[in-house]
Amino acid sequence: MGEKSPRVLELTETIIRLNPAHYSAWYVPFCYVHHASSSCNGRQYRYETLVAISAPLEPELALTNTLTQASPKTYQVWHHRRLLLTALREPAPELAFNEEVLRIDPKNYHTWSHRQWLLAHFNQADLWADELPFVERLLADDVRNNSAWHHRFFVSFENGNKAGTGQDSEEAVRRELA
Repeated sequence: MGEKSPRVLELTETIIRLNPAHYSAWYVPFCYVHHASSSCNGRQYRYETLVAISAPLEPELALTNTLTQASPKTYQVWHHRRLLLTALREPAPELAFNEEVLRIDPKNYHTWSHRQWLLAHFNQADLWADELPFVERLLADDVRNNSAWHHRFFVSFENGNKAGTGQDSEEAVRRELA
């Protein structure tokens, strides 16, 4: 099934620090490279290695902070963050991190997509609470930010649907038409 050890993490970290978009460093198990084994799977090998050796996930999240800020358009890093956040189950600090990355590039698709995933996946009222004021601030800075407009629509209409009340959606329509 491939080696899962601290050595694997060191090797893959070296590679991804050089090139965070290196697909094979994240996803392809070394057993594909060395044995072409059909017993290998194409799941996120670095994450599986972390879990297999019971490595703490917080330092890995800190590593992805650095990688994400240096290469915010690299989807492999964002996907890895999703896996880590799902396991850590502490989504609240991620909104602040996401906002930092949006300051670098306020129209970055991957950053916005990750933010929407975070809100929808964890679906906690405290995560949704400040989203409309957040997006309004971004629109005040740049009214032509289509990504922010898209997120505003997402917040206005997905929040109510996710909460299951339906009333929030009606309120959002009235607010948007006013």
